Amino acid sequence: MKKINSIDKYFDFNIKENKIIFIGDTLSILVPKYFEDRGFLVIENTIKTLGICKLRINEQYEAILMMIIMLILNKPREINTVEDDGELYYSLNYKKGDVITNNLITIKNPSLLYKLYMTFFALGKIPKFMNYESFSFLFDNDKLLGGMDLKTNHVIFEMMVAHMARDKDEPFKYYRYTKMKDDPIFVSLHSVSHGPVSSTAKLAGSYFDDALTSSMVVEHDPDSRYKLENLLRA
Repeated sequence: MKKINSIDKYFDFNIKENKIIFIGDTLSILVPKYFEDRGFLVIENTIKTLGICKLRINEQYEAILMMIIMLILNKPREINTVEDDGELYYSLNYKKGDVITNNLITIKNPSLLYKLYMTFFALGKIPKFMNYESFSFLFDNDKLLGGMDLKTNHVIFEMMVAHMARDKDEPFKYYRYTKMKDDPIFVSLHSVSHGPVSSTAKLAGSYFDDALTSSMVVEHDPDSRYKLENLLRA
């Protein structure tokens, strides 16, 4: 499918009646199935879902929605479970003329920012459609959409993403040290096996069994960063 950045022409934003109408032919909103376990998705008479999802329009175009708000959607014509790129999704399927939502008001929820950080960064559970570049900008609209200003330099998030992103064939190798042609995998910030770069840092952290195993099977480069380890062994 062809990837597109703008989707406005496929929707009628009716401000007076406070609703959004789909005016394309077919629309599928793909929401990661694990969002339900994390409290990011509730399927009832209406659907409440985190505004981070994949859109497929007219079975020809694909777009990524990146909004740190909870969307309130009308129940679609059908809900299917589909697999895409090895990940399970709920597919919310609409057709031309369907009212997608009757609520254009953004409900700001500061606690959502914390849940997002814990899920995406701390635990490393990131939707596969999020790429290396877009992940760094996740919280850039924290005040506008989330309702809370984190007052954090954007560089901090770039550093975290650069640390989490690894070569998919060699998870101990930072993605930025590769040719960056293939998509990376992301490790958890809580991962003691992949996170620390020295044996001392591994063994001084949590989950000692995992840290010890990682320290035994991974050979570190004998450069100046690890002189402290030699000092501690003396």
